[in-house]
Amino acid sequence: MRLINVHGLTLREFAPNATPNYAIASHRWADEVSFQDIQETKNTHKSGYKKIEKFAQYVRDHLDGIDYLWYDSCCIDQKSSADVSEAINSMFRYYSGAHICLAYLADVKHPDDLVGFENSVWHTRGWTLQELLASKHVTFLSSSWDIIGYKGPRGESCSKPALEPVLAKITGIPEDTIADPENCQRFSVKEKYEWIAGRSTTKPEDMVYCLLGLFDVSMPTIYGEGVANARKRLDSELGLVDPSLRPQTIPQSIIPYQQDPDSLQANTA
Repeated sequence: MRLINVHGLTLREFAPNATPNYAIASHRWADEVSFQDIQETKNTHKSGYKKIEKFAQYVRDHLDGIDYLWYDSCCIDQKSSADVSEAINSMFRYYSGAHICLAYLADVKHPDDLVGFENSVWHTRGWTLQELLASKHVTFLSSSWDIIGYKGPRGESCSKPALEPVLAKITGIPEDTIADPENCQRFSVKEKYEWIAGRSTTKPEDMVYCLLGLFDVSMPTIYGEGVANARKRLDSELGLVDPSLRPQTIPQSIIPYQQDPDSLQANTA
């Protein structure tokens, strides 16, 4: 597992049994930097690089004893299909093993705006479903990097709200399941498939791949196979060989790449 040192923004690889405490980022992609960019300290002008700097600063300022951050665009070597496949199959474990998940909602301008929080596009992405459910503790941050609220443990003196009731309303997933990932085990395959309704991904296959962790399934990722073929492979892994027993088809909702309406200065070059 690769992690970014928040003090120098350098990458380091750790064996599974030697991973330090780390924070993990949840965010919408914008003008992101890559694994190669971080290795070679390139493209530091990009808004994605500035966002990594902000995540690192938040960890340094607020999380004592945490020196590392997992950030998807650059902790995964996107040029390696093997690396991408391994990371996608490990994603649920990455989020569940993190000390804290920091969810940055760039379209929520004011931390006290719970209506804005409910309407954030963060809730409409395929990958954020897994990130929300796998993480034991999520701190939700506004575009100004102020705390909106929490999922999971928080100090008694904290004045910010517990967001499990709001998240249950948004997702349709019971509050106790949002609060405790272990409760996912009591739901059927059909019910878990329904959780993805109304969400979207940039790549069609990700509508299936983002569910692997929820089903505790590992399978190779094959970008270009299409959502229908990816779905067939997942159904086979789940033992759903009889078409009459399969849940309704995953919505094939795909979103185009868009610049994140970030409070950071976007790169328009």
